[in-house]
Parts: sequence; structure tokens; C-alpha cells
Amino acid sequence: MRKFLFLLAVAALCPAARAATDGVVVKVDGASVFLDLGAGSAVQGAAFEVLRAGPELKHPVTGESLGPVWERQGKGTVSQVEEKYSIGSLSEGKAETGWKARLLGAAAAPMAPAPAVPAAADSSARTPLLKSPFFDFEAVDIAVGDVDGDGLPEAVLADAEHVTARRMDGAWPELCAYVEKATGARILSIEARDLDGDGRAEVFATVHNRLAGAVETHVLDCKDGRLVVRTTLPWLVRSYGTEQGTRALAGQSLEPDAKFPTSRVHRLVYAAGAYALEKPSFPHKRLDWLYGFAFAPAQGEPILLHYNRAQKLTLRFKKGTWNSPEALGYGPTRLSWHGADFHMHPRLFTRLEGGELKSVCSVRNIPRLLGLASAFGIYSGADLQCFAFNGMSLDPAWKADLSGMAAGLDEVPASGAQAGRLAVAVVGANGRTAVWVFPQ
Repeated sequence: MRKFLFLLAVAALCPAARAATDGVVVKVDGASVFLDLGAGSAVQGAAFEVLRAGPELKHPVTGESLGPVWERQGKGTVSQVEEKYSIGSLSEGKAETGWKARLLGAAAAPMAPAPAVPAAADSSARTPLLKSPFFDFEAVDIAVGDVDGDGLPEAVLADAEHVTARRMDGAWPELCAYVEKATGARILSIEARDLDGDGRAEVFATVHNRLAGAVETHVLDCKDGRLVVRTTLPWLVRSYGTEQGTRALAGQSLEPDAKFPTSRVHRLVYAAGAYALEKPSFPHKRLDWLYGFAFAPAQGEPILLHYNRAQKLTLRFKKGTWNSPEALGYGPTRLSWHGADFHMHPRLFTRLEGGELKSVCSVRNIPRLLGLASAFGIYSGADLQCFAFNGMSLDPAWKADLSGMAAGLDEVPASGAQAGRLAVAVVGANGRTAVWVFPQ
């Protein structure tokens, strides 16, 4: 009895410790449960339970109310933690807005500063912050954008015939989808960006229709569980890095001419209710292909980053060029157009510091058979690589091995205390796709 009274007194003196593990369900979306338990209370991977208030419990002697009997209705695991809330995935049962949420175990203590890495340790390898479930299709690209306007980014994945937008939490449920039904058509790449400024990102799906002999881009809007075609543009569309370190969209048309199969590259804009290619085109003479390029300033001089015909990453200065030792530009798809082969190179993500280029990140697919298999999209592996710019060239900074082919790379934008991240679509040997998210 004395032991019980002692524990009761300790609990009464520490109400904050008890309250730190209890919260409220603020939103339910399928198997995904949003809790008002953020950083400092919840940790990724923690178990939680959902409780509903039952009948009131009264003391049999004093008649005092002891509160409701809490009845467990469901349980799950925390999959994502933000500054003021967390997202969990139900493994059983159900949840409703307003019910109590309780973390099982002690509240997470504030994270201590990471110890300094010893000189002998290998800090060049990175591991993903999270991995999505596997999806039963073979992706050719990934894009990230807020397609439903709720303030949270979705992962948009595409294979040759389908586009799916999925929430990046819990079981990653599908929010809306599109099927390309045109005979002989296949999807080459996708983008997700709010170009018209309505608070919802449009999905730009670039499609090659072999029978029609055309390459065009569908602009898709997420409505009532479907991605609906708003309009079709007669250009390829791809994002690129600007000299300010931001991302923008560019467009390019393919011409029915073997000598001049491509036109100049322009920035894609939205004005007066329509999409258009801004004039003039980009002035760089060596920029002849839309995929895999960026601009960045270095020592006051704008430079062009792109992949050359040998798939090597090139830095093009005003008076010279630098090429990466390895071929880094192999993507999951390519396009044959009037006798020429065009690779859908991976995106290049640049980071600036003090207004100048600091680092570059991209994915690399490693072809089998000394590169001969790249024509068929057969790769022995892939990795995510980031390079540090030293003023003249790029030095390896860190790398993350990927267990399969890299179908694409896009940026998850920073939000509140959450820094920006990199999302990679990884296709395994079984043809299934998962999304791996890495710190930048």
C-alpha cells in the first residue's frame, strides 16, 4: 500500500511527464492518422494507440467522478514527425477526429547534438530517412508537389501508361490517378508544379505517341480521385535549376527534321490563362536538350551544368569545360527521334551559398556489360550522389547506394522546421517501385 501511495504522489508531482505522451487525433485520412504530437513528443517508428471515451467512472465511496473509461479502438506506428504534429499509420482498428492518441512508452527526449565524426570514420555514405511501401508498377519518373492544395506535398509517380499521386505518409494511399489510353503512346517523364498559382500543383506528363509521330505534354489536375487532362501542350516539359538556386519549368519542341530534330529551349510560363514558351530562348549555344541541365553562378560568372553525349556531367564555363570522370547521365528511358537517340537524363539539383554554386546532387544508373546494356535500360545498380563545387570542378561529397534502378529524383521542399529532402524512385529487380527519401 505504501508503495502504491508513493508512486501516486510521484505521478501527481510530474503531470507534464504524463501529458507528453497523450495527444489528440486531429485528422484521419484512410489508414493515415494525424496526431497533435510533434517533435519532442513523438519519434518515427514509435507505436501509438487510439482511445475513445466510454462511460464515466465514479468512485464507489465518495461518488467523485474519475473520468471516462478509455476504450482502445486502434493502434499503429508513427511514420513521419513534423514540428507540431506527427503522422501515423493504423495497423488495426479505427480512429476518429477528437479521439485520444497515446504514445506507447516514454516520450522522446530532445535530441542531443550529434558527436563529432572521428577522422577515420566514413561519413560519405548516407541512408534514407524513410522508405515507402512497394507499388506494383515499374516507374519511369517521380515528381513532388502539392496536387490537392492541402499544404502537404505528394509523390507523383509514373510508369509507361499510368500516373499516380500518393500521400507521403502512413501507407502512402493513392490520392488521384491517370491512365494514358492512346494506342502506341508511352509516358516519358512527369513534373508537378503550381505554375498557374491556384494553390494546387499541376502534373505535366510528357508523352511520346509513336503512331501519331508526336511528343506532347498533358497538363493534369487532381479532381475527385482522378488526374483530369486540362490541356495538351505541343512541347516536352522539364524542371531545371535557375541561377537563383530555385526550380522552374522549361519547354522544348521536337521537330520532324532529321537535321534539326530539336528546337531551342525556353522557360515555360503561365500568363493570360494559357501556358506559353517565354521569349527569347536560353542564350547558351550548347544547351540543345531539355533534360538534365541547370544554371549556377560561380565567381560572378554564370555557368551551365548539363550532360554531354558521353553521359558525363559537364560544367561549361565561359572559357572552358570540365567533365566528370564517370558517366552519370543514364536515365530509365530514352527516345528515338528521326534516327537520333535522346536520353531522359536525371534532374540536377544545385545548392547555392553566398549566391554561388556550393554543391550538385543527382542519381546515377550503372549499365551492365560495360555500358552496352544502357540502350535497353538494363542496369546493375544505382546510387544517389552529391558533389561539392571547388571553384573549378566537382569533388565527391557523399553517396547513397540504391537497391535497384533509379527511375528519377525530385526535391521535397522545406516546410517549417523540416529541411528540404530528396525523393528517389527506386525500381527493384522484381519491377516494383518504392520511394526513398534522403536528407540533402
